[in-house]
Amino acid sequence: MRLTVRDGGMAGTVLELSRGIVIGRGEGCDLDLPDERVSRRHVALEPRSDGTLILTDLGSANGTLVNGHPIAGPVRLAGGEELRLGDTICTVETGAVATRKDAVGLAVAAAVLAGVGTAVGLALGGR
Repeated sequence: MRLTVRDGGMAGTVLELSRGIVIGRGEGCDLDLPDERVSRRHVALEPRSDGTLILTDLGSANGTLVNGHPIAGPVRLAGGEELRLGDTICTVETGAVATRKDAVGLAVAAAVLAGVGTAVGLALGGR
């Protein structure tokens, strides 16, 4: 899993989440966000062996939103969620982020290698 900062002072930052991290606005945080609406120790993210993450708000003053909804306790994240910490927006992604275009391309390649030809690829939506 990885965390990508999409909007805010650290936009473009990507963190691979192979261990637990703390995000906040203070020294000692794994991701120190320059956002006055983020608490010194805002949230913790803890990876689990099943490939999910546990997100815990650490008593932040302004709270944490997941997909636009405030959280009241620990939340399990599976990837694809949008997090809002203050004015900073992040997304959580799995290690295998693929688009529909990628999936169609792989299906066409597999069909060609199997000798089926491009008819199968076109039927799957390829062009």
